[in-house]
Amino acid sequence: MGPQLRALCFGEYFELNHRIRDDKTKKQYDIALADFREYLDREPTVGDLSDDTLTRFRLWLRDVRKLEPRTCNDRCGRINALWRWLADRGDYGIAKRPTNCPLDVPKRTPRAWTQDELRRLMLACQISPGVIGHLPASSFWVAFHCLAWDTGARTGELLQLRWEWLDRVSGWISVPANVRKGQRRDAFYRLQPDTLSVLRGIEVTFPNGQGMGLILGWDYHRTRFFQLYSELLTRAGLPNTRYDKPQKIRRSHGSWLAAAGGDATSSLGHSDPRTTRQAYLDPRIVAPAPSGQLPFRLVEQVERAG
Repeated sequence: MGPQLRALCFGEYFELNHRIRDDKTKKQYDIALADFREYLDREPTVGDLSDDTLTRFRLWLRDVRKLEPRTCNDRCGRINALWRWLADRGDYGIAKRPTNCPLDVPKRTPRAWTQDELRRLMLACQISPGVIGHLPASSFWVAFHCLAWDTGARTGELLQLRWEWLDRVSGWISVPANVRKGQRRDAFYRLQPDTLSVLRGIEVTFPNGQGMGLILGWDYHRTRFFQLYSELLTRAGLPNTRYDKPQKIRRSHGSWLAAAGGDATSSLGHSDPRTTRQAYLDPRIVAPAPSGQLPFRLVEQVERAG
């Protein structure tokens, strides 16, 4: 049977494979291995690394656990990645790399918030009750969305922004690579005057004085953030599915920027424009409907014929 996969993953794989540094990524491996253990009804070992076993596991995730195809592929993909790493090293007698095939995933059209929906979202921010950290919830949510709109950054990065990185005169904020996805590249964002005005309004409320610490003062678990965000969307009367969380603000940033002639690929930090186009740009916003470019309307022909 060989060594247990969990011990190899958390012992050797994470320690020696420096490409995996993000705690959220490691958490996804943990989830995948836990699901694999549930499927096998025992701890998975090196001996379970076979294409037939992984294919059946993928189908079990879909048919028994009722997970979406993309999630099934991701869970199996984590185990395949560990398998490839062990095979490339020639460890534990593993010579064959995985060849199991992913499930077909429906290609979803990216959806961003319309201008009316963004207006409703910001109104809901302004009337949010209670406090988040030491800030009124209304101030927290307005500041969060202003930062998200100007930067197009991911949620984890926004929650880690610090006052020390912000030049209050120029509006530029520099973000080190270690707090960004992939941890490979620094980022520089230009905050607009209205966002800077919002930040000045919350800076004076910080108990440790101005110019230090997290801008949003977030000190809860990440899970709590998404619970509160769901409540915000409900308060705004907006859709509240897995596709409507803060990533939709990032898609909105890219879509409205592209519609105005800006470079959404560069702003979102993508290396391939196809990623931006396929996963982030809402065609309702970026491009007019092709039917609007037709030279005449059929209703007109009926009216003329009549």
